[in-house]
Amino acid sequence: FQKDEFQIIDRIINSQNLEQALYLLLLLTKLMGQETIDSFNIKTDFHENKKNYNRMQKILNYINNHADRPLYIEEIVSEFNMSRNHFSRFFNQNNAFSFNQYLLSVRIERACQLLLHSDKSITEIALEVGFGSISAFNRAFQQSKAISPSIFRNTSLN
Repeated sequence: FQKDEFQIIDRIINSQNLEQALYLLLLLTKLMGQETIDSFNIKTDFHENKKNYNRMQKILNYINNHADRPLYIEEIVSEFNMSRNHFSRFFNQNNAFSFNQYLLSVRIERACQLLLHSDKSITEIALEVGFGSISAFNRAFQQSKAISPSIFRNTSLN
């Protein structure tokens, strides 16, 4: 073994999960005489992905914590110091949904829980989960669940 290979072994021992697997891959490629990890950009990609994952978690937490009120992209881009275009591209690349789809799904799922576990009126629930009007809530709920909120509540309680 060469000095850099011992350093990689040390990193394998002292790391966890994906990072450990990446260092193991690096060691194997070195032992086989392959290219270095830098040419594969594995190390760089790992750190970039970890940074993106952490940033996305912060954004999702922010959305989840503020979904009960009007929430606009402008607020989030300001909070996370991003341009609107960069935020949209970043969100779409790191999430299965667009910002609006994700926000809507959070609100609808909260509404479902309230419909099942509270005696609040549908209007109260709509406003509590962040919809500006009962008609917007009914339309979004119908599109998401393929039934109205009142039918959802009645069929789920039986």
